[in-house]
Amino acid sequence: MQAITDKTNTNVAYLHSNMILSLDEEVIGVMLGNCVFSNGKTVGKVIKDKLHLSNGKIIGLVGKLGEKKNVDEIKFHTLAWGIISSIKNHTCNWIEEREEWDSQDFLQHFN
Repeated sequence: MQAITDKTNTNVAYLHSNMILSLDEEVIGVMLGNCVFSNGKTVGKVIKDKLHLSNGKIIGLVGKLGEKKNVDEIKFHTLAWGIISSIKNHTCNWIEEREEWDSQDFLQHFN
C-alpha cells in the first residue's frame, strides 16, 4: 500500500493494486494507467507521484510502497469493477502540471 498525502503531509487515502482507498478502506477511485477515475468521471492523472486534477492543480502526493495490510481483495476488486463499469469516457486529456495545490479537500474530488 502507498499512502496518499495532502498539502499538509497528512495521509488522506491509500493506493493499493490500482485502487484508491479511503482511510476507512473503502474503494473511492481507480487508477488505469496513470489516469484516475471515480464515480464514472475522470478525476485527473498521477504524474511524477503527484495526483493532478484535470486543471493541473495538485490534490495529493503518492508515497513510496509502504506496509502490507491484509485486505479483502475480492470485496475491493468488486467495488473497483463497479467504478470501472461506470466510466463513460476512458480517455484522459493532456494535463498541464501546475505546482499549485487545489483548495478543496482530497476526498471532495471522489464524491
